[in-house]
Amino acid sequence: MSYKLISVKDKSKVKTLSFTIAGISEEQLQKFFKKISHNFKMLENLTLLSRYGQLNDRTIKIFSEGMYKHLSLVSSTLSTLIIDFEYNEFSIATSFFESLEKFQNLTTLKLNLRDNYLDENTHLSLGNCLGNLNQLCTLHLNISRTNFTAQSISNLGKGIGKIANLISLKLNMEGQLFLPEYADSFFIHLFDLNQLSYIQIDLWDQQMGDKAYGVVSALYSKVEYQRLIFQPFSLTLMINNNQLKKLLSKYLKENLKEEYLDFKQYLI
Repeated sequence: MSYKLISVKDKSKVKTLSFTIAGISEEQLQKFFKKISHNFKMLENLTLLSRYGQLNDRTIKIFSEGMYKHLSLVSSTLSTLIIDFEYNEFSIATSFFESLEKFQNLTTLKLNLRDNYLDENTHLSLGNCLGNLNQLCTLHLNISRTNFTAQSISNLGKGIGKIANLISLKLNMEGQLFLPEYADSFFIHLFDLNQLSYIQIDLWDQQMGDKAYGVVSALYSKVEYQRLIFQPFSLTLMINNNQLKKLLSKYLKENLKEEYLDFKQYLI
């Protein structure tokens, strides 16, 4: 399948580019990154989309190499990067996050890795990468069903907690199935985000324990705009736990300026 990157005469003036990586060969993928670095000198906003099995272990390595060698050449102007790799079920190498770390001027990063395989080293690399993107103001991260370990989820929280300028944080953590004794070690790091004014955490399909939910509740109490989402059955086993109810009621119903508490059905 052939493709055209863009049919604009003066590509050097293009500031926004969206590209779907589907149906192109490995050679074309390499050429794609070369064209961006050579022709789009003023690029500020870039969206890269590949969903539902369009990438594999081989092409994600080529993608990472392209980011590192070529896309990083426009890193001085790039402020918004959106990468959506949902439902590809490939193994993401550490080189992907090492490449992403090159974009030191990013102010907005939206990264969707749902339903892909990340081993412990890759998870640790993700945390280290985010911790070094110091200019980020907005972070949307979907790591649903990527099988974090106790150590790597704590490191991810530590990395996010280092983003001093972060104002808006959206986390989709569906189906991570944290062990109760480790869940709070992730959320506790988010208290370091002193500039944070918006937070949304999706905790569908979770059973983290009272301590972790208490930490989340306390975190929400310091943020101006919040949204907390639980999957209908995620707290069913804990619905009779009065301590948990009191914690959530205290932090999420009395102390917040604006409240979006969604327990869905069965939980009220």
